[in-house]
Amino acid sequence: MPPVMATPKITRIVFVVLAFVALSGFVASEISGARKNEIWRSLLEQEFPLGVIPFDNEVHDFELPDQLGRPIRLSRYRKGTVIFLHFWGSDCQPCVTEFPELTRLAKRLQHERVAFVTVSRDKTRAEIDRFIRFIGGTSVLLLDDPEQKVMKRYGVTAVPETFIIKNGKILARFIGKQEWTSKRMLYFMRLVMEL
Repeated sequence: MPPVMATPKITRIVFVVLAFVALSGFVASEISGARKNEIWRSLLEQEFPLGVIPFDNEVHDFELPDQLGRPIRLSRYRKGTVIFLHFWGSDCQPCVTEFPELTRLAKRLQHERVAFVTVSRDKTRAEIDRFIRFIGGTSVLLLDDPEQKVMKRYGVTAVPETFIIKNGKILARFIGKQEWTSKRMLYFMRLVMEL
């Protein structure tokens, strides 16, 4: 019988399985924290080439008003919670087409330790409310940043842009519209939750 050749697909599957096992803690005692970060970064670079940024990016805390005008601080989310920080605007066509899918992802993960925080660059609350009525509602937290101060702090120059945060660190950054409920992204979110 001829030997089985390691195709790129098989190699990728093996790498993903090994990375998942390592990051899930099954071999945590054998791998240092630095090595876990190295494996995580390598996985992101292979699977999500546009979503990788350095691991030393600290999260900038901020306070913005929610839909009812109540002040919300990002730091209110406890350690271990994955924060899905999404910047958008109702005047942005990719944001308009992406937002319903983001809402579906939030509903799908509603029983997990994931907080969906969206920050709008819209100038008025009325613009945001009109957009949410247009798409039929949402299950994510909506915050106002009309002066775009928080966006500037995070280095956002265009929307949509999303940061995945856990334990005070930015793990990934996605620039542009994403297919949030695709198998690939659901797999990514599972990995982040297990990390």
